[in-house]
Amino acid sequence: MADLSVLFPEIYRELGVPAGSVIPDKLELDKENKRMTLSVVSKEYRKGIRGILESKLRSLVPGYSACVQVRCAASALCEEAVRDAVGSLKQELSLNGFLDGAKIMIGEDAIHLTLFNGGEKIIETSGAAQKLSERIRQIFGVQKKVAFSFAEVKERVQTPAPQPPAPEPVQKPKPVVKPEKGAVAAKAGLMLASEEMTVVMGKEPKLSGLTPIREVASETGVFTVWGEVFFTEIRETRTGARIVTVSITDYTSSINLKGIYKAYEKDMPLTRIAQGDTLVVRGEIGFDKYAGDYQMTPRDIVKVRRITRRDEAAEKRVELHLHTNMSAMDAVSPAKDVVRTAFAFGHRAVAITDHGVCQAFPDAYEEYSAIMKTLFRSTASRPTMSTIPPA
Repeated sequence: MADLSVLFPEIYRELGVPAGSVIPDKLELDKENKRMTLSVVSKEYRKGIRGILESKLRSLVPGYSACVQVRCAASALCEEAVRDAVGSLKQELSLNGFLDGAKIMIGEDAIHLTLFNGGEKIIETSGAAQKLSERIRQIFGVQKKVAFSFAEVKERVQTPAPQPPAPEPVQKPKPVVKPEKGAVAAKAGLMLASEEMTVVMGKEPKLSGLTPIREVASETGVFTVWGEVFFTEIRETRTGARIVTVSITDYTSSINLKGIYKAYEKDMPLTRIAQGDTLVVRGEIGFDKYAGDYQMTPRDIVKVRRITRRDEAAEKRVELHLHTNMSAMDAVSPAKDVVRTAFAFGHRAVAITDHGVCQAFPDAYEEYSAIMKTLFRSTASRPTMSTIPPA
């Protein structure tokens, strides 16, 4: 695979980098453990590349976990890259806020960090310097020694509170007009068909805080996102605990919602979510070392009704050339979804023309038999003269 756009046509626009600047090196598929590993080389450092590519891989092969290894040119090493590496290291080693606000200096042979929040003994015993050096070597291919120095933590001196200004004449406040939920959600790409929300767990999150998944897929903290459910899974551990995974996408990227329920727990909110539901979720995003990926632990979830794409033409068309996921390297849509979408558009028929295969026909027949007409055809290659045996 010479170019990422072979798998993901719009990938360079989503990454915000020039075409061809992120080059795939190796793609491995572990069928036994259902895991994909992609190695890429980037000409420049750009935050979020790994998270976006991993979400793309998961959507390409549902049910598989994804791991993307990003290597950059040594010349791309910069303060932003070091600061991002420090952020992930802070989560891995549970160093709280000791590394926050560090001053970073990059030299020819070493990287020096000045810390202002104490924690000298904890950082020294954690091996943070060696682990940060190894992380830089893995990404940029250069060996640099990492050294920490600790600035003196000055005691805060309380200053007397300023005297309040003289009171101004009391004015009657103007009434505040709150925008409708639909108008607020539309700014984040969520077009609501109704103001009603069904609470799955917690409470209704504020739509004013909606953030595209692309911007938070490799971040940590509490965020509010929306997404359409495209995959659900329930796994039981040896102790009887249930691990429920729900994958959502807002079509900028995707992320997994994860809930772990003990054997005696009967209320499992994530099991009330089905594929095709549209959710607004507020939760904490963090790195899951078992999954090897960033995931969201939900706090508040609501189901909403989203306006889907419609065919507004007065005279409806009939699609006569269409491939499903049974046609290799042509499409990813299942036959049932194709027929259901055509029916929702008001089309009276749809043709399935997969290349040289008929595996999509049974699913299409099962779906269409009650609602619309489906034309079954197969696209075949005509043999050339050189392939026709002599008479």
